[in-house]
Amino acid sequence: MNKTSTTASPWYVSGDPWVLTQDGWDAERSHYFETIFSQSNGYMGIRGYREEFDTAGRSIREGYLAGVFANLPPVARELVIHDYEWNSRQMVSLPELFSTWIVLDGGAFCLTSGELKQYRQSLDMRNGVLSREVVWSDGWRTTRIRFSRFLSAANPHLAVQKIEIEPLDWSGVAELFWDYDLSQKTIFRCGDPAKAQVPCAHFAVMEAQAEENGASGLVETDGTGHRIAFASRLLGRGATSTASLAGTISQLGKAKVSKGKVSTWVRISAVVTSRDKGVRNPATKAKSLLDAAGKAGFNRLLAAHSRVWAARWKDADIQLEGSKHDQALIRFSLFSLLQIAPFHADTVSVPARCYAYNRYNGLYFWDGEIFLLPFYQFCTPGVARNLLQFRCRTLPGARRNAKLLGGKGAMFPWQGDADEGLEQAPWYLYRFLWHQNADIVYAFDQYARATGDDAFMCKEGLEVLAETARFWVSVLKQDAKGLFHLECTVGPDESDDHGPDNGYTSLMARRSLEISQHWWTVAARKNPARRSKMANALGVTDQEIASWAKVAEKICIPEVPDLPGVPLQDAAFLKKKPVDISGMTVADFWKLRGKVQVIKQADIVLAMYLCEDEFTREEIQRGYEYYEPKTLHVSSLSLNTHAIVAAIIGHKQEAYDYFRQAAGLDLDNFRNATKDGLHAAALGAVWQMTIPGFMGLRVREDHLYFQPAPPKTWRKIRFPLQYRGWRLDCTAGNGKLRIKVSGKGEKGAVVKIGETVRTLAAGKTIALPY
Repeated sequence: MNKTSTTASPWYVSGDPWVLTQDGWDAERSHYFETIFSQSNGYMGIRGYREEFDTAGRSIREGYLAGVFANLPPVARELVIHDYEWNSRQMVSLPELFSTWIVLDGGAFCLTSGELKQYRQSLDMRNGVLSREVVWSDGWRTTRIRFSRFLSAANPHLAVQKIEIEPLDWSGVAELFWDYDLSQKTIFRCGDPAKAQVPCAHFAVMEAQAEENGASGLVETDGTGHRIAFASRLLGRGATSTASLAGTISQLGKAKVSKGKVSTWVRISAVVTSRDKGVRNPATKAKSLLDAAGKAGFNRLLAAHSRVWAARWKDADIQLEGSKHDQALIRFSLFSLLQIAPFHADTVSVPARCYAYNRYNGLYFWDGEIFLLPFYQFCTPGVARNLLQFRCRTLPGARRNAKLLGGKGAMFPWQGDADEGLEQAPWYLYRFLWHQNADIVYAFDQYARATGDDAFMCKEGLEVLAETARFWVSVLKQDAKGLFHLECTVGPDESDDHGPDNGYTSLMARRSLEISQHWWTVAARKNPARRSKMANALGVTDQEIASWAKVAEKICIPEVPDLPGVPLQDAAFLKKKPVDISGMTVADFWKLRGKVQVIKQADIVLAMYLCEDEFTREEIQRGYEYYEPKTLHVSSLSLNTHAIVAAIIGHKQEAYDYFRQAAGLDLDNFRNATKDGLHAAALGAVWQMTIPGFMGLRVREDHLYFQPAPPKTWRKIRFPLQYRGWRLDCTAGNGKLRIKVSGKGEKGAVVKIGETVRTLAAGKTIALPY
């Protein structure tokens, strides 16, 4: 493990703590900055590519549409496994909504020619506005160009852009060209760097037309039949539009410009799909939205967008005193979590690489439930419910997955799509990756305990709980001693598919069965009518419900010899060769996987954190100290878990060192992976390291628990929480946690530090020493 660096502050720790600023163009790091400056609003996302077209190949000019998937063509499907009876799918890319050709008095603006006198790009995390200012000369004329753009949080269908041209030493004509390529191809990246990327034509152009100051088009996705309407309007002098059924929509802004005077063009784009709730005709809806947006104009659209962001920050911001570096890392993660969140719908989840790249083809992993949901359930519980409701919606696909694996009930996918929730993993390992079924049930339970939303659990949740329980009962094998075994599964480590009695999966399966039994029992008291209706529909009996707990009690979980209470990775782990991982590279690991006692990413350590109430602190410490020297942290899901568990067992400096590495994963370009998109799970885990980790937040069955132990450099930390309807504004510092209570929440809800218990009430300020 690397110690926390004491070198000079990185580029993102300077000036306004709310603004990320790049001074000077760095062509070699273009892909990195495009990822960091990516924008999204939960409905769509666009990489932070420069507006002017790039002819030198230094840009990945992609955007993505949340939840809209299309079938892979045969040439792409040949690169992955062929196990499925259904089509393989990927999230579609957007046309280049913000790309522009700029011609200044006959000369094309291009950073790779002429002289770049000034370059500054800034992302304002207060509202997600990306701005850029360039002073550029072609050798005869010098021009200042300002760009500003955002994806609306107030109306997630809108993408808004402003370009300002100011000639500094000339007068003449400025021309701005925009082109929508409605037949935009989506790049398929199978995950194997040795295999070629495949451009996939997922859109069939249905309509394309030009209107006064605007243009629109309609496409349909291959195989899935989703219709997507694109419409845009150009506001500014000399605005004209053209369109062709070949799939190109063009717009031109052309006007005389004068030395020292600013000329402005605003372009507003609307995107609407047939997946959107209440939309019958996407094209009509897009034009309607565009009409209203055009009348509002840039400033009013920006004001509405900024108001939404201000409200979201009020519910989520963490303020530190003592470390500007840590503040920057935390705030960037929070900003990213807020902009990728599906505030608008329960028909999508969050892709593993956010909307900053389509690695893993935009598919949804278990990351959302384990690493993202904790933040959402405590800060924006409506988003948490949307994510869980998405799983309820895709239960039919989970049933098909279970059947494919030879089980009963439902099995949620390792990598799933938005349409049906079918398994889409491109690698054979999916056959042994079952733990996500338990992870999702665990998240349902944690959400209910944090929010008090028992109604959701006793209504929408019951079917998921029953069907996942049935899967576990159907695949567990009972031996002569009455113990139940998982014969061949793999946990988050994902490095060995031959693990009998995998510790993580077995622990979580046990917890999942217990949760299912618990909530079906609770529903008999809280919503007997719904429970009875669901029991009749599914054929669930009281005997079956009781059997879930009985099976859970007898699941075999081997322990590490001489380390009582520490689960073994799997029953085959000790047959592998022990090795020293110091100096081991990722390439070395992949060559040796399955042969040596090396953990790719936190596995049992994660299970002991998630099921913390089943272990003593001493057992957790023994487990951490056994597995930590064997863990290579290849995955973005690992460093953060070790930070949290190190904090639990009192290894304060080690926890902080891991925090710094994990929180800086994207901003610090760990292992040069930032170019391939933001790591959603790692961003969610920054909140977990900060609040459950250093503040010791836990949600128990009947109370909220804190055990603060912040890093010594943090003089004070302020953070908001929502707990069972109450708003808690928390401040920790100088050995005391102060909680200001507001709202109207559940009566009798309490918070606790150690043995000190306080009941929540509106207007009350609670002070608890730690």
